[in-house]
Amino acid sequence: MLDYVSHKQKESRDFSVRKWAREMGLSSNALLVMLLQGKRPLRVKHATFLSKGLHFTAQESLYFQAMLQYDSALDPEEKKLCSLWLSELSPGKNFKIKEMDSYIAISHWIYTTLLAMTELREFTFTEEKIFKRLNKKATRTDIRAAVERLFSLGLLTRTPDGKIKSTFERVTTKPDLKDAGVIEYHEASSQLAKEMVSKLPPEKKEYQAFSLCIDSKKIPQAKEMLRKFRAQLVKAIGSEQGDEVVQINLQLFQLTESQASDKAKDEGVDTETNQKSFKRSNLC
Repeated sequence: MLDYVSHKQKESRDFSVRKWAREMGLSSNALLVMLLQGKRPLRVKHATFLSKGLHFTAQESLYFQAMLQYDSALDPEEKKLCSLWLSELSPGKNFKIKEMDSYIAISHWIYTTLLAMTELREFTFTEEKIFKRLNKKATRTDIRAAVERLFSLGLLTRTPDGKIKSTFERVTTKPDLKDAGVIEYHEASSQLAKEMVSKLPPEKKEYQAFSLCIDSKKIPQAKEMLRKFRAQLVKAIGSEQGDEVVQINLQLFQLTESQASDKAKDEGVDTETNQKSFKRSNLC
């Protein structure tokens, strides 16, 4: 539901929860707001109007109702019955909620940002505080959906004293992972960098970009050096009690194409710096 609202807000400026409630046939948007905020639990009785608002097919509506009934079942026998019902109605036998959540959680910069924000000094990790610190870079709905997803994936946890913390010291993906979520993450991060280049004053940003003539066999070495630099940078300036969160994008990509580069084979990575002359076009 939160993902749907977030998508519609980006798609149309005219979208509102009040208007959405009217489309569902509700007399007011009060119940819908409480459901979206997690102040009221989802129940089977809500399935009819929510299915209409989410434009579910008849099959999807039955599956949604079964999910709600399973979630609210009080005894093992009822859960078992609902489980059998779900297995029959499932739109895809191999579909897993965790897999979908994992995909979404690596496809946008807000998730890594929220994990980093748990380490801010003297910061209360609430939806309103996060919204203010991000200065409208994300909507409240985006933030609420992201926080809930991070909890569901076990990436956020609540300490005994009630504070929200990142479960792991570092969350990353494997190098050279050809995953659609990773690709979307880098696209979103690049778009954010594009927006910030004109919005932030010079003292709050550092943009470096240059073109470099190299031997294509040195690309693996360059990638390894960038990965090592990232680790060194985190170790040097990273802080569990900092006062701000920054986004750092490191990008290297081939611009020119030639038959020679297509046929070149990777001869391994040499991390020793080779001091040779080169031509460079530098834009700072």
